[in-house]
Amino acid sequence: MAFNPLQTRAARVTVSVTRPSGVTLSGEQTDTYVFEQHRMSIRVVQGGGRFGDAEVNIQGVPLAVMNNVARLPLVPMTIYPNDTLSIDVWDGSQFVPFFSGVIDWAESDGTQMPKTALTIHANACLAGAQTVGAPYSYQGTLDLKSILTGILKGSPFALDWAPSMPQLTVTNPRYSGSVGDQVDMCLRAFPQVTHDYNLQRLRVFPANGSFADDPILVSPATGMQRSPKYGTHATTFTTLFDPSFTPGRAIKLDSAFTTTGGANSIWVARVLNHLIEPNTLNGQWITQCAAIGILSNPDTNTQTPGS
Repeated sequence: MAFNPLQTRAARVTVSVTRPSGVTLSGEQTDTYVFEQHRMSIRVVQGGGRFGDAEVNIQGVPLAVMNNVARLPLVPMTIYPNDTLSIDVWDGSQFVPFFSGVIDWAESDGTQMPKTALTIHANACLAGAQTVGAPYSYQGTLDLKSILTGILKGSPFALDWAPSMPQLTVTNPRYSGSVGDQVDMCLRAFPQVTHDYNLQRLRVFPANGSFADDPILVSPATGMQRSPKYGTHATTFTTLFDPSFTPGRAIKLDSAFTTTGGANSIWVARVLNHLIEPNTLNGQWITQCAAIGILSNPDTNTQTPGS
């Protein structure tokens, strides 16, 4: 079901951290904190194989919680795979997942006392970089989808393979390092393929195409803010926040300006900047998108990269 951006603006942030416990600090305990009524500023940037960054600024967090989540000054911050940040957004009837990642940085900001804030940064693909995978090898020729499935085995990620992906093979593949490193080394040989991490899924789709053929309509009626800005090979636009916008998502723009493809042109999201500010007076609630053009030929019913 399509997401309706014209509804109640609500978000829920869940933070889980693992910290030493006991008198000797030799044990571990996991603490989970849920923020729903706090004033928050949430920015999520998606696009590119290594992107998927979230920065959350939460005001009014109790001091004990801030000290437990953030790290001490001048102490190097070690990244723990069990320190996670997840963001859910309201879809009109329930909270649905929007972002999930590993915390790589957190700090307490008391520079504007008495107003204090907890700032947390997390990355969607960091779990793969933190997971040491067994070296992958295969004697003979194997299709790319099977190779990636094997690399991801035992990691937090599952594979989402676009229906439009061509048949690609690798002969005698051998990869080592973390799961993320092995994925990068594997896909480096295929410039016609791009990938992205989202909600613990590795999404693989054509570099000059969309993940699926179900375009989202972007128009003034659905929340488009001003007219899109068209470039030689791409367009940028701002609309009301919509979590269904992900890299590779097909988009149909309703605009008075015609492009080379006219009414048949389809755009594919490449870089997304989501900014939402729950429980904040006049807070932002937008999605900014940069997309490349895919021109439809009505005579042949085919699509080719274009502007």
